[in-house]
Amino acid sequence: MNATMLIIGLIGLALGGAIGWLLAGRDSAGAKQTVQSLRAQLDAVPVEAFSADEADCERLVAAITGRSTGATAFDERLVA
Repeated sequence: MNATMLIIGLIGLALGGAIGWLLAGRDSAGAKQTVQSLRAQLDAVPVEAFSADEADCERLVAAITGRSTGATAFDERLVA
């Protein structure tokens, strides 16, 4: 009886592993297709769009830096 239980358990593990392997392969193919689709969309974005965003970021960083410098100067006047 113990040998029979062991054989049934091993068969169950093998079937479960095979089913899991098949399902994982199917999901992997879908993920690869999604990645390819997203890469194609990213390649379609014009470089000019990134340049405009970069210019906006640089302008905002400069504004924040200026405000930070002004706040530091204000703090120094309060302490003095």
